[in-house]
Formats: sequence, C-alpha cells, structure tokens
Amino acid sequence: MTAGVLSKVISGEYNIAFFNHIRDYFGFSAHGTFWRRVAFMNYAPWAIGEGHQRYAHLTGSVVAAPKNRFLAEITQHAPNIAFVFSKKIQWALPELDIRNGSLPLPGARIGTLPSAPSARIFLLRHTQGAPKRKMIETVAAALRL
Repeated sequence: MTAGVLSKVISGEYNIAFFNHIRDYFGFSAHGTFWRRVAFMNYAPWAIGEGHQRYAHLTGSVVAAPKNRFLAEITQHAPNIAFVFSKKIQWALPELDIRNGSLPLPGARIGTLPSAPSARIFLLRHTQGAPKRKMIETVAAALRL
C-alpha cells in the first residue's frame, strides 16, 4: 500500500501534507526528484494506514513484526542515516543506544542500533503540527553530522 500511495504522491494524484512536509524538510520542491532518491517505509502499514486508520496506534501484540522488518530494512539498505517521523511509534522501535544531540528541534534524539552502529537514527516528531523551520534546521543538522 505504501508504494502505491507514494506513486500517487509523485504523480500528483495525491496531495498529502505528510509527504509534502518531509520533502520540504530536505530542501526539495518536486516529489519525483525527492522520493525516488530515498527509501521510505511505513513502520507498521497493517496497523497505521490510510483514511481513518492514519490515527491508529500500535499495540504490544503486533510490535515484533515491525521491529524485525525495520532491522531487516536497515541491514539490507545499510543507510548512514534514517529518520523516524513519529513520536507515537518510538516506544516500538528496536532497542537503540540513544544520545541527546544538540539538534534544533526540542526533543529530537539520535540513536544507533547495537547491531548496526554505523546507521544513525534520528528520532523526530510527526510532521503534523511540527514547527517547519525547526524541522528543516534539524534535518540539515543531521545531514551535516
């Protein structure tokens, strides 16, 4: 489902603020230019989806699957940096070694996976209601680290 949604965002069929904001945080103006350059995943697409399901919450009974999926994606793609744009799923992430960095966005944190310490994972808030300038500054700071 996520790939289909992104395809419609890139084509202009969908205009979804979440995807617009993330694209903007990285300094891009065209969806196609940005989204074709990054790997994107919905952490738990079977729990959080489209329409009224976008406000759904993860429950403890389904956490193992997204944790394993996240670890597999990090292992397969070996990114230097990953961004998590949600506070509500941070409790359900794999165990991270967390450090508080000096990032412009209050509450933003940096973590690494014990099994993949080269991948820095930036824990940010969801785009909805986020201060755009601080998000842009935080993404820029993360990319410079």
